[in-house]
Amino acid sequence: MQTTLAFEIWPQSRDSRIAQVLLVVVGTALLAVSARVQVPFWPVPMTMQTFVVLVLGIAYGPRLGFATGGLYLLEGALGLPVFAKGAGFAYLIGPTGGKNASYACVAQQRARAPHAGRAPAARAPAPAS
Repeated sequence: MQTTLAFEIWPQSRDSRIAQVLLVVVGTALLAVSARVQVPFWPVPMTMQTFVVLVLGIAYGPRLGFATGGLYLLEGALGLPVFAKGAGFAYLIGPTGGKNASYACVAQQRARAPHAGRAPAARAPAPAS
């Protein structure tokens, strides 16, 4: 399993499913709170959600980051007031739906980004002929 910031700070969460579920729920709560911190634009408000999604991806790793984003979307689709303005499935297919729908993938890909550019172990240079 990948070492993440969350697992380093709370080592018991590496093996405990209950602790991982708690991390995901705390992450969705952070996303819901960050949706309320906004600069009013139309039709899509500028919120702190983008920052929180990136931080969650870094702290949680790809698997928990994706789970957090997915649960956040599910909570909003079920009608919980977690989005900046509105809730429900109809809100997800509106102007801000694409932004919200991308959060699960953004958190997952941000967690993988530090490893994307690394080459396999360096090889010895070929001898000159």
